[in-house]
Amino acid sequence: MRHQRRGDVIVRLVFALAAGVVYQYAFAPYLIWPLAVPALAMIAWAVLGRGFWFGALSGALFGVGFWTGHIIWLTEYLGAVPWIALSAAMTAFCALGCAIGGFLTRRRLMRQTHPALIALVWAIVWTAREAVFSRMPYGGFAWGEAAHSQSNAPTIGLSSWLGLAGLTLALVFVSALPVTWMLSRRPVRRPLVVGVVLLVLGMLVPAWGAIVPAQGSVRIAAVQGNANAGLFSNAQPGEILANHLAAARQIMHDDFDVMVWPENAVDLDVLRNRQAHAQIEAFVDEMGRPLVLGSVTKRGDDFYNSVVLWMPKGMSAPAGLTDERDDGAAEPAVSGVDPTTTSGGPVQIYDKKHPVPFAEYMPDRWLFHPIAPDLVDLVPRGYTFGQRTGNFQIPSGDTANDAVNAGVLICFETGDSDLVHAAVAGGAQLLLAPTNNADFGQTAESAQQMAIARANAVAAARSLVNISTVSSSAVIAPDGAFIDRLPDFEPGTMVQDVPLQGSLAPGFFAGPVITWGSVAATVLMIVGEVVTRRRDRRLGQQITARSGRI
Repeated sequence: MRHQRRGDVIVRLVFALAAGVVYQYAFAPYLIWPLAVPALAMIAWAVLGRGFWFGALSGALFGVGFWTGHIIWLTEYLGAVPWIALSAAMTAFCALGCAIGGFLTRRRLMRQTHPALIALVWAIVWTAREAVFSRMPYGGFAWGEAAHSQSNAPTIGLSSWLGLAGLTLALVFVSALPVTWMLSRRPVRRPLVVGVVLLVLGMLVPAWGAIVPAQGSVRIAAVQGNANAGLFSNAQPGEILANHLAAARQIMHDDFDVMVWPENAVDLDVLRNRQAHAQIEAFVDEMGRPLVLGSVTKRGDDFYNSVVLWMPKGMSAPAGLTDERDDGAAEPAVSGVDPTTTSGGPVQIYDKKHPVPFAEYMPDRWLFHPIAPDLVDLVPRGYTFGQRTGNFQIPSGDTANDAVNAGVLICFETGDSDLVHAAVAGGAQLLLAPTNNADFGQTAESAQQMAIARANAVAAARSLVNISTVSSSAVIAPDGAFIDRLPDFEPGTMVQDVPLQGSLAPGFFAGPVITWGSVAATVLMIVGEVVTRRRDRRLGQQITARSGRI
């Protein structure tokens, strides 16, 4: 196990592949979170100290073992091509990260650098790789990050102190520490004890929301219509809206402050279609409370994946309510409604800022159409990237303020840490996450998305209402506990008091620092390693030349 024999190359490669297979069982839908530690230890043992190219090969095998199983749900409706393409891309990113890890640790192990420093270098590189490729290319794919494997673990509380990036850093470090000690030919007992102590301490750190008392609450009704809202849905126009109206009418006269519907719950443009507009208006006016709903909207030549705050007639809009862009520029009034009046209607709208590439829009169509024309043609038009502020001001009778500030995230945006951070920075006291998982049927996709949303809720120290058209609908407390859940693929409703939080968790500040600090540190380490190797090479050549003259 100390890389003493050349014959163990195959064994290490087998371990790298097995590590990827084991790693996926730490994530949803399995959620066997302790398996993340041995899986991360196995890939560390295969890679550390072995150089760039062996690290790349080991990382590629790890990526194949993990990604091909973790995102198999892509084949549900779209077949094997998108699954193979995305698995290959994420595997390439794994290979690059492991290659850098092998490159940066080879000489450090040879020179007997302290094992804790080597484990830290490896953890920094892993964290940096996740940070970069969850954001690029095309907005990245924030899926399968190490911190997400801890969504139902006691260790998830650490994210409210260090952010999700900090939790990833800590998890990878603790997993690699015994390995680096072993590879450096030192007694293994000490790092095992240290690793166990650090892991236990992480498990004992509670979520920030469990430390700071809730600052009020808002009573929310959430509706899952169990509607066939998938890409290839054969539902008649208005059918999905009818499903949600039917489910919502069962609780419309209950005691709550606001009702929330999923993404695409209104399958007609609620701002332009008279029938849909009239139905929503009549329902909200009868209910007498605000409604947050998802609808595809068109303004000018642009289509948007939108969430709308609809007010009943006679209810005053919160003081200071504006409908503006993130850059402060004024937006045209939504559907001609003045939000400062009491006329009701759509007073605020949020357009999805991070549409999913290759699904909600097609990047570089000129490049990908010749490769897979049938698949590219499934996305004939793309959603425009939203620019509006994602913080809704929702009236509430249970708070001292005029309104509750709710940060809105649509579907996959719950995995975008930057958008979550922006919502909290905008004053969000809770998070609303309307989503539509119908495209993926009864696969693991919705469970994985729920785990990601749960992890981000704890990291942000905010309650989160995840409401879907079909599956994985739940109300989540700031400490990650489920306040309420709905059965999958059944119409249902939840009416719950949702805790509000105005304080900022330490992770709000530490998370971005660790995220971008790990990227900067990795770049600096690469530059330093290249410069050092060139300098040592020149010195070696000079010594050889002098020896020849002597």
